[in-house]
Amino acid sequence: MSEDYLGDIVGPAGDGGAHRGASDLPAVLTAVSAVSVDVGRLRARVDQLVAEQAAAARQVGKLGALPVAVASLQQRTTQLEQLAGEVAGLSAAVQQLADVGQGGKAGADTPPRPVDWVHVPPAERLDWMTDLAAWVRDVLMTGWPTSGDLLPPCWPHHRAMVNDLALLRVTYETAYDYEGGRAHTGGEFRRLLADVLTTAAAQAQDCPAPSDPRPHPVPRPPRDDTAAVQAVERIGQLGEVHALVTQANANREQDPALQAAAQARASELWIAYQITPQEYQRYESSLI
Repeated sequence: MSEDYLGDIVGPAGDGGAHRGASDLPAVLTAVSAVSVDVGRLRARVDQLVAEQAAAARQVGKLGALPVAVASLQQRTTQLEQLAGEVAGLSAAVQQLADVGQGGKAGADTPPRPVDWVHVPPAERLDWMTDLAAWVRDVLMTGWPTSGDLLPPCWPHHRAMVNDLALLRVTYETAYDYEGGRAHTGGEFRRLLADVLTTAAAQAQDCPAPSDPRPHPVPRPPRDDTAAVQAVERIGQLGEVHALVTQANANREQDPALQAAAQARASELWIAYQITPQEYQRYESSLI
C-alpha cells in the first residue's frame, strides 16, 4: 500500500493523530492478519478449484473414449455369439458320433457310417453278414432286379465283394434313408452300384457255378509283408555304412580329417546296426 493510504489509516500527523495511531495499531494489525488469513484461504480454494478442473478434464477424456470402448465391446459380443453357435454345432456333431460309436443306430438325421469286414468284431460278423445278405435280397435285387444277373451268388466268399456291398449299402442309406440325402447322393449310389457289379462279375469269372460239384475256394490267408519291410530297412543301413566306407577310402590321402571322420562314423554304425562281416560282404557282392 502507499504511504498516503497508511497515513489515512493511522490518522493525520499531530499529537492527536499520534495518540490515535498508537491506540489503533492493534486493530490494524488484527485486520492485516485477518486479510492474510483470507488470502491464504482464497489461495487454497484456488488450488482446490484447479485440482477439480484437472480431475474433470480427465473424466471428460475418459468419457470421450467411451463410445470407442462400447463399439469394441459390441464387436466382441457379436464374436462371442458366433463362437457360441459354432461350439453348439460341434457339440451336436460330437454327440452324434458318440451315439454311433456306442453302438446306437444312426437316426434319420444322422448319416450312416461305413463299416467293413475288419471293423466288425469277430463275434458279430455272422449277424452282420446275415443282415447284409438280407439287404441284398430285399433292397438291391428288389429295387434293381438285373443286379442279380451280375452279382455272383458266391459273393460271401469274397471279402472284397463283401466290403464293396457294405459300402454300397451305406451309400444307399445316405441317399434314401438319411434326411440330408439329395439327388446327387442318389446318383452316387447308382454309379457305385454299376462299378460294384462290374467288379464282382470280373472277380468271380473262375468261381464254380452253384451247380458245379467243386467246392468254392476259401479266401487265402492275408500275406504278411513285414519281412520285406525289414529287409528294405536293413538294405538302407548297409548302404549307409557302405557310403561312409567309400568316402573314407576316397579321401585317405586328399583329406585325412574327412577320411578319419567317415571311418569313425562307419565304425559307430557298424556296431549300432550289428552288422556282421559276412552280411556286409554279401551286400557288397550284390552291388557288383
